[in-house]
Amino acid sequence: MGEKLNTKQYIGCIGIIASSFFLSLKKPDIKILKLRPTFWYMLLSSFLFAFSIILYKFGVQEIPFWNTLPYEGLGMALGALSILLYKNNGKIFLHETKKFPKKIFAWMSINEGVFVLSRYTTYFALSLVAASIVNVLSGFQPLFVLIYGIILSLWFPHVIKEVITKQTVGIKVASIVGIFIGVSLIFL
Repeated sequence: MGEKLNTKQYIGCIGIIASSFFLSLKKPDIKILKLRPTFWYMLLSSFLFAFSIILYKFGVQEIPFWNTLPYEGLGMALGALSILLYKNNGKIFLHETKKFPKKIFAWMSINEGVFVLSRYTTYFALSLVAASIVNVLSGFQPLFVLIYGIILSLWFPHVIKEVITKQTVGIKVASIVGIFIGVSLIFL
């Protein structure tokens, strides 16, 4: 593709990595610089998601948006099927799901519906504007996760319990602002 990063974009990359590091600290204590394993999963997820966005953008330039959606559904179905067929995962899945209360299936169905809707919304946005703009706006996700985490911790502590001290929330907000600034430096 022949694209080159400029100094501003390198600074943005360093800012995102540093902010992600602080976002993933176990404790808001700078002397404890031990990363959670989630940091590496976040990094891998970001890499894979960015790669899928670029691949999708290539595809949506060749065929209309609505014609791309069956490929997305087929990809999800093949992924689920391959996991179920691997070793004895299918038997384990059936055995374990018999133990679940019905409300678990309702929550998981709602979760999957919201996930698919969010993916399709992202793809529709990609069919209209540049991938870099969509990525910049996707930088709001950590803010929404923080807000959801605080709300659930306060009103539904049996669902999720986040550490929501002023110091912890301050570090998370500062980290999220750092991510916003880094993404903006890269893509704008």
